[in-house]
Amino acid sequence: MKLIQTVHIVNIRVARWYGIVSLPLVLLNAISTLVLYVFPAVFFFFLRPSHSQTPDQATKYLGIIGFYGYLFFNLVSLIWITESCLITVTMGERLVHLKKQLISLNEFHQHRLAHESKSAIRRITNDSFELINLRIRLPHTHTILQSNIYLRASRNECVFITGKTGCGKTSLMRVCAGLWPLDAQFISMPARSDLIFIPQRPYLPLGSLRFQVQFLLPKMSISNLTDAEIDNLFKLVNMDYILKRYDLNQVVDWSCCLSIGEQQRLSFTYAAWICCLGFLGAYSYLNYRLASQTGAIFSILSDYASSAIDLETGRARLQHEIPLLVLQIVGYAVFFSAQIGCGQILGSLYTQRQLTYISRLLLNDNDLTLYHTSNTLSQLPNILSYELAEYNMHLFYILFGSIYFNGILGVLILCIPYTYLLGSQKGGEISICIIYLSQLIFTCFILIALVPFYRANKQWETSFTALANAQKRLDLHAEQIVLSDENVIHIEEKYLRSQLDLSINSQRRAGYFYGLLVGVSVLGNWAATIIVYCIPAAIYFHLTDNPTVSQAGVVLTMSVFNGYLNGTLTMMNSYGYSLSQLWTVGLRVVRTFEELKTTIALHRRQRARELDTGKRIFFPTSTDQVLTLRNVDVCLPSKIILQKVLIRSLSFTLNKQSTLLISGPSGCGKSSLLRLIAGLQYNTSTSPNSCIQFLRRDSTVFLPQQLHLIDGTLRQQLSYLFESKDLGILVEDNVKIRDVLLIVGLEHLLDRYSLDVFEHRWSRILSIGEQQRLMIASALLLLNTKTIGCLVLDEVTSGCDEETERRIYLFLCRMAIPYISISHRHSLIDYHTHQLTIDPSKQSYTFVSLRSIV
Repeated sequence: MKLIQTVHIVNIRVARWYGIVSLPLVLLNAISTLVLYVFPAVFFFFLRPSHSQTPDQATKYLGIIGFYGYLFFNLVSLIWITESCLITVTMGERLVHLKKQLISLNEFHQHRLAHESKSAIRRITNDSFELINLRIRLPHTHTILQSNIYLRASRNECVFITGKTGCGKTSLMRVCAGLWPLDAQFISMPARSDLIFIPQRPYLPLGSLRFQVQFLLPKMSISNLTDAEIDNLFKLVNMDYILKRYDLNQVVDWSCCLSIGEQQRLSFTYAAWICCLGFLGAYSYLNYRLASQTGAIFSILSDYASSAIDLETGRARLQHEIPLLVLQIVGYAVFFSAQIGCGQILGSLYTQRQLTYISRLLLNDNDLTLYHTSNTLSQLPNILSYELAEYNMHLFYILFGSIYFNGILGVLILCIPYTYLLGSQKGGEISICIIYLSQLIFTCFILIALVPFYRANKQWETSFTALANAQKRLDLHAEQIVLSDENVIHIEEKYLRSQLDLSINSQRRAGYFYGLLVGVSVLGNWAATIIVYCIPAAIYFHLTDNPTVSQAGVVLTMSVFNGYLNGTLTMMNSYGYSLSQLWTVGLRVVRTFEELKTTIALHRRQRARELDTGKRIFFPTSTDQVLTLRNVDVCLPSKIILQKVLIRSLSFTLNKQSTLLISGPSGCGKSSLLRLIAGLQYNTSTSPNSCIQFLRRDSTVFLPQQLHLIDGTLRQQLSYLFESKDLGILVEDNVKIRDVLLIVGLEHLLDRYSLDVFEHRWSRILSIGEQQRLMIASALLLLNTKTIGCLVLDEVTSGCDEETERRIYLFLCRMAIPYISISHRHSLIDYHTHQLTIDPSKQSYTFVSLRSIV
């Protein structure tokens, strides 16, 4: 919610500046009327020599006004590329800066590798691995993790590296792999092509199970791996059950399938609507007055050309009309700029409300919507990040206009007085019919051209989204990919290039159809120019009986109103791109939102059915029991194979004096059991008396395998769980923070990063073990509040050393709080009163009582 509020404030600021920047551009466009129709009259009546101020000369002036207007329009059109120029300069500056950073980074690493090779610091040998006087230093800092490291291992020897979390074990691997600078007397190891690195966070590429098994193999060996050999490999790592769940050739995202502020007030929106409509009304009225005033000024020159008035009368009328015209032009520009700026503010308000609404749906703790939609609605991140903002921006462009065109509301309102002004002229009815008919015809042409552009644009946005997701995936798994075999890098490069080529081809095709759309639009605008000047001439020469010079002046004045009406209607020719974006983004947003609502409704029905049938019951906080399972089947959470049972008829009970250790081989259903207890999965057991009884979510804390760390200061991260339980914003007790960090072995973070000074992305700068201990520290701070009835830990100490793990569990024992742990370490048995062991081969379990807690 805080992020949505921040984005909303930025959008409001951008909308405000959009209106301010548009003011001089709109004013310049309004001045074109002054230059086109008023300056010729001013020049003729006040600046020409008196002997040349004759009606014949006035007639010549009337003849060149059209050419004068064409020249000025072409010069003014150069100003309208201002927005595109600003965007080009801004994006170009970013690209240049990014290019310089990439070149600088590449030169730094090439210089480093060249220095290591030239000085023989890094040596290649296939028979040994040797480190001499190695020092591990954090990149771009002076922090030294380890120094004076000496290590030697020959072929057929194995080295076990151990130590406290954060001491530099993973950093040592990064130095050896060449990811970090080498600071040593020398290092001797096999060539990079002869090494395979398996990091903490495994790299799991997209593809079938067969591809996942053999993507590290050389290309010539892939075809030689039989199904029987693959089956033996899975049996070797005790994962043969995977072959029963998934087909070898089924493409799956294995990284997902395998384990490891306030809504904007309505009154403010209403006020923005009132202001926007008020500006629209004021702008429309001034535009109407501007058209009337322009016609009146233009008629002065035509009246004098027809000898209807004398020279002094023309001067007097001109001196009276010009000041009013200047005021109307300034007011027109001001109110139109305020109108389009207020329209974008309205778009920002609606974006904020929609984002807030969707975020509340996703983050509704009772429905657990975020979990249920995370693997099914792939478009949600893009919709939340920019598509809703883009949709509202183009929607209010069409409604209230942009720098380049007036909105549909303004067009419809202005057509009424312009039609009246034109209809009041002799022969104006014919002009009105021709103008509306021609606009209808070109609107149909534009809609026809819009269809192929929409399809091409939709295909381009889809391919670009796939490219962006591929880039995000590479960024997320950058270290794992680099540490993998060179063949892996080629695979990812090939996939990224294929997505890039698809995106470029789609964009090129969309560009072709966009050119067609623009061509039809420009053709309509030029046809409107013909209508403006040809219709009055045709009316004068073919439909006027006994035409006179005086009637010619009236017809010329009619061309002014003709131009205003036709120019207003041709604004609709500029809606093509915005309509396409509304069509493309709108359908995607609506479709995704319908899927979201369907998903929410489905899981609400399942949850209600679970509660109504008594298959899930929540204990009151006063009860002595914590967890009771009776004849519960634990199933695989997968849409591929429904109701795949992992554990059958699970039954046991825990009270407030109990603690439980859940153990078993990987993939046996330990994490699935915790999801079932937490309510992320539903109790679908067929047994009539099956039931799950547990404490409510607000009195429990779950620490899953995949930890979520925020971006912020150390105090904000430590207060994350504290704030989530509505116990305050920040933990202010510095002594308590230091004590908890000392328990989990992270007291060095206080000196290295401080509590409040700097914000950090903790998921990037800390090792896996440090991340686990940081989240445990957040949970331990929460336990001191006495509001938590149970703590659930899903292998969150797997990256901790045994001493740190012992201190954590001793602290939990002293707090006398029930907790449930998942772990493969037998040493944790000493800190639990009960143990649940799962046997996946028989879909069974054993539940035993243990000796007293240490």
